[in-house]
Amino acid sequence: MKILKRVITIIGLCIIDQLIKIVIDHRFMTSRLEIEHIFGFHTKMNTQQLSIFNNELGLDLGLGVLNVINIIAMVLMITFYVYLKRNYSDKRLVDPAMILFTSGIVCSLIDKICWGGSLDYILFFRQISDLKDIYLLAGAVLIILFIIRQGIEDSKAKRQNKADRS
Repeated sequence: MKILKRVITIIGLCIIDQLIKIVIDHRFMTSRLEIEHIFGFHTKMNTQQLSIFNNELGLDLGLGVLNVINIIAMVLMITFYVYLKRNYSDKRLVDPAMILFTSGIVCSLIDKICWGGSLDYILFFRQISDLKDIYLLAGAVLIILFIIRQGIEDSKAKRQNKADRS
């Protein structure tokens, strides 16, 4: 039952992402609302950069290669998720992180297959992104918090074991 809830949540997040894009595409493609070019609503159909690999690394990879990378990322993410679930008792941050990551990856695949790119519309510190990017960023933040928390708990456990042996 827990798996079904996660799948429904992922589907729901993907539907929200796509519905926003459909509304923007039909009603607001020429609209802009910006504060000092730092924050606001700024539409852009991103068919060139398409991913961090093209945007930040300048690799100029095509849609097919990027879709394969997305699928590989999904498999690696699921493997990492299973590892975390098996090896750590406190998993409160893991499930939401993986739901957000999975949603972001699925949205990315949908964007590339259905839109031929990504309809970006959120201007934040001169970068234009979309809800999918927020899903991925939030998932990354949760995993980082999980790793920090585990590091702190591991340190406490080591200190406790050392004190117990003394």
